Amino acid sequence: MANYYFDKYMAVETYGLTLESSQYEQPSGGKINGHTGYSINEYGNPVGNGIYKTIYPGYSGETVYNTYSNKLYKYTNGVPDQVRFELYIYTMAFTGYKIGSLVQSNVIAEANAYPANDRHSDGYWYIRRNIVNTAPTMPGAFTQPTGTLEIGDSKAVTWGSSGDAESNLSKYVLEASINGGGWTVIAQPTSPTFTYAVPTATSVKFRVKAVDSNGLESAYRDSALLTVAKPMYYWSKYNVKKPYIISETPKSDAWFGSNTIGYSGMFFDTTTGFFTVSGYGSHPWTTVVYVPSGGVNNVSADKLVAMDANGMRKMTTLTGVIGPDAQGTLVQSNITATEGAYPTNGKHTDGFWYVRGSRVSQSIAPPGGFTTPAPNTTLLPKQALTLAFVASTAPSISVYEVEHRYNGGAWAIVGTHSNALTRPFTVTIDKALQNVEFRVRAKNTSNVYSDYVYSEAFTIQHNAAPTMTLSTTDSRTLYENDTYGIIGTATDTDSGNVVTVMYQIDGGEKRAILTHISTGAAIPFNLTLIFKGGMLYNGAEAVTPVLVEGGQHTLRVWAEDNQGGAPAEQTRVFYVVPNRPASLTINTFPSATDLINTDIITIGGSVADPDNGEITVKYKIANGSYTNVYTGTGGPFTFQLSLSALAPGANTITIQATDAYGAVTSKTLQIKKEDNVQPLKTAVVRYKLTPPNGTAKGALVWVEREVGDLVVSAEISMGASGSAENFVAMTKSATAFVSEGIEEDEFIFDAGTPKENIILKLTMTRTSTTSDKGITLISGVLS
Repeated sequence: MANYYFDKYMAVETYGLTLESSQYEQPSGGKINGHTGYSINEYGNPVGNGIYKTIYPGYSGETVYNTYSNKLYKYTNGVPDQVRFELYIYTMAFTGYKIGSLVQSNVIAEANAYPANDRHSDGYWYIRRNIVNTAPTMPGAFTQPTGTLEIGDSKAVTWGSSGDAESNLSKYVLEASINGGGWTVIAQPTSPTFTYAVPTATSVKFRVKAVDSNGLESAYRDSALLTVAKPMYYWSKYNVKKPYIISETPKSDAWFGSNTIGYSGMFFDTTTGFFTVSGYGSHPWTTVVYVPSGGVNNVSADKLVAMDANGMRKMTTLTGVIGPDAQGTLVQSNITATEGAYPTNGKHTDGFWYVRGSRVSQSIAPPGGFTTPAPNTTLLPKQALTLAFVASTAPSISVYEVEHRYNGGAWAIVGTHSNALTRPFTVTIDKALQNVEFRVRAKNTSNVYSDYVYSEAFTIQHNAAPTMTLSTTDSRTLYENDTYGIIGTATDTDSGNVVTVMYQIDGGEKRAILTHISTGAAIPFNLTLIFKGGMLYNGAEAVTPVLVEGGQHTLRVWAEDNQGGAPAEQTRVFYVVPNRPASLTINTFPSATDLINTDIITIGGSVADPDNGEITVKYKIANGSYTNVYTGTGGPFTFQLSLSALAPGANTITIQATDAYGAVTSKTLQIKKEDNVQPLKTAVVRYKLTPPNGTAKGALVWVEREVGDLVVSAEISMGASGSAENFVAMTKSATAFVSEGIEEDEFIFDAGTPKENIILKLTMTRTSTTSDKGITLISGVLS
């Protein structure tokens, strides 16, 4: 696996302020002292800074801060009542980590050893940089050529392939040293083979190095020193003979007329030097005629060529003379000797005639290297290949013979020998066979073979690495209570392997999604995480710390098997927006006087959710139970309190706004109830009357009262159900003695038509606040 450069940094804890509550506060001294600003110290706690000053209630909009431990108190003098301050209490809490100062550059490790840009479990922050380029490995040993080389031959120079961790092998540089001289580059092939024309020399040595695409080079691999000799040939040895040849000399032209007497045929014996003629007669001028000079079998003869247009013949004399040496009878065949040992076809200094035959070691140009599989290819069991190689440059090729072998064993034929440049091949499934190599040679129509050209030994990966698809959306933003699905499939073609799908978030703990025994089919996986409270949860378990809002977070998912198969990994990035508590504002509560316990007061405010969720507002008095007063997505709210529900003195009203995810914003309101008991001369009491039959059109009321400084009057409101109150005076029809010190007033009223909503109001009046007279009994009849 390739290595990468990592930069290592300190991981700095980050903290953020969370609103805990807000309320109005009226300090005893009527003022607040504090700093105009704040900062976060090395321990993650807020500390005041800036100017230390005093602010007073009013509308100036000034703010000061006080701190205590991990809390920040913010006071603002914008309360309309000119008495109180608005107080916001924040708590400093850990929110995550950020990159700090550089600790070390260029840490070299495998790609997954550290996060790409996040905090690692060792406590440091890492950023992955460029891949570490390493030089290729030294090429393998030379396998060809071997033995003695013959000048002029085309020989395959073959060596073992190089490995490259980054898979960026570019070429090989092949060099030769002739007769022990300096090194000269003879080729820069991309595969580990080259066809070399053997030069005129006595020795040759090769060396090769590998070069990657970034220019990094391996060490050289040297071949053995190879002897170079002249080619060996077969020779035939003959006696030398001296044959007669014809010597032809011109004679003067002669006139012979249209026909000539002579011989039309002639045979010359190279052994004796005599002429033999035939076909005597009169021949037309178009015929060549021979005339022996001294008889039919003389050693010379006159030759008359055909007559020209003027009737003249050209005439030459033929004479048999001894000629140069020539090949005689065979003395010996299949003599082997180097080129130049004897004439190609002629007389040697030993007095014999020699004729050169075929090469002892015949050879033709080999094929080019294999192009498929490509160098450094890893093969899989049952993989179907089409082996391909480059044609030989030799003419008249009849077949190419392709062979393979496993684990360096015996060679076996691939397919059928033919002159095609490809062969089908299927990789074995036998796990004991770990590699395979190929070779090919050419044969021409004269049954002369080339050298073999070899491929590298290709590794067979019997344990195929798992593959994986990941369907999780990239660059998603998660809000409170959003689900985050890690969904996909993993496939391991090796049945019986134990496949584990893993995930990791921001370089944190590596966790398993599932473990499955492979059948070769795709294995689906689906893990649903939920984002709440700033963290991702798997059920009830938090699988991340608090995730920082605004930062990029990374999900890694990979599949691995129990046979060491390289994990297939995919990544996704995501962002988070943690739930933000609702904002809660309480309207200014004005002071009120002249109230009695039966009166009510109204408290109001407004609420808003930055995430547009549903909010519930509730209140409680002191340590009592909460009462819901509002449910909605935001806006104003009001609720009423009976003055009788408040205790004398200071009362704390706690108002809470709770969003759909349980985040609570709380404010408190201080209401001071002061008794100001003053005797009244007039008091009013009201009663709701419910007719037994549902309606009534008249009322008769008797009020028993103590005799003295007390006057009672009665009013009644009779209307339809749900109608507004409309009081009218009842007629006082009589006053009667009841008992000592007690009188009874009778009041009567007739509405004319039946009514449902009936309310009685009695007004009690006294002339002196010292009077203690009161009503003792109220009774009546509805009709």
